[in-house]
Amino acid sequence: MYNYWRKLQKSACRRSETQEENERNFILDLKNLFDIAHANALEIIKIEENRKFLLSQREPGRRGYLMGINMKLAKREERVLLRVIEQENRHAKAHHSSEIDDNFMDSSEESSGTEDISDQPGPSSNIAQSSLEENINAQIELRMGIVCGRKCFLTPKSVLDRFHISQRSAVFILEAVAESLGHNIDELAINRNTIQRYREDFRKTKATRIKELFQENEPSFVCVHWDSKLLPALNARDLKSERLPIIVTYKDEEKLLGVPKLENSSGKEQAMAVWNALKDWGLEDKAQILCSDTTSSNTGRINSAIRFPELYADREMTYFPCRHHIYELVLKHICFRV
Repeated sequence: MYNYWRKLQKSACRRSETQEENERNFILDLKNLFDIAHANALEIIKIEENRKFLLSQREPGRRGYLMGINMKLAKREERVLLRVIEQENRHAKAHHSSEIDDNFMDSSEESSGTEDISDQPGPSSNIAQSSLEENINAQIELRMGIVCGRKCFLTPKSVLDRFHISQRSAVFILEAVAESLGHNIDELAINRNTIQRYREDFRKTKATRIKELFQENEPSFVCVHWDSKLLPALNARDLKSERLPIIVTYKDEEKLLGVPKLENSSGKEQAMAVWNALKDWGLEDKAQILCSDTTSSNTGRINSAIRFPELYADREMTYFPCRHHIYELVLKHICFRV
């Protein structure tokens, strides 16, 4: 097969009828190349429909395709499940009706000769019927594997987010504490998805509150600092990602605006991240001073990071290179001179 393909490849530039016919035959042979069915598949297969499907697959062109779900088997399993549920429903109804009859006989003996008993169902039968339906629904959920605790007790402290504990470890800790305090953990909403959802909600609430407090005492101008760092990736082990910490300083105070992930370390990418962080905090009109290191991506003449914030804001800004890099340059020249 490989040698046949190599011959066709050598004469691929020829567009004669023979060449086109050979290519069509090769495509047909390639489609019918793999047959991984059992040697005695036709004897083993009992269902006539499956036998016809195998024969059609061995024909040129491989007619038909295999569906993802066996509908006959799925319907059969559904009928079995409904039959079991109906049987349990009948047993539960018989059990509850016997209890109702016993209670009715007791009450009739106590009130014999005083008043007639109505034929209409009373509240006790309604309660019994509702409890019966709840029991049946619980059994259905148990068979479908979707029963879980409904009582939620999680708080910002109980999700153990600030202690750098994983979600699975937090589940084990909460279950152990709840069980030691005498609670039924089957009734409590303790699982990894719930803890993850509550952690995300608490983080969003905390971040919103931090922004609100910052905007209450918003400064008149800020100095923006940024410097990219290569940090461990959050979604994969042994990998690193480029992050850009962005900080603003004002009145002897500083505020971390964010640490966005960068696709690359170019000046335009860093400038976009800085500008988006300023817009998110509502500081695009307050940024007056830019502070960064003296690398070419920040101080270049054309595509540097300090040029784009001025273009986005449509005004000039003051550029203060980081003092540490200035000191490095001074010490470097002093050492070389001396």
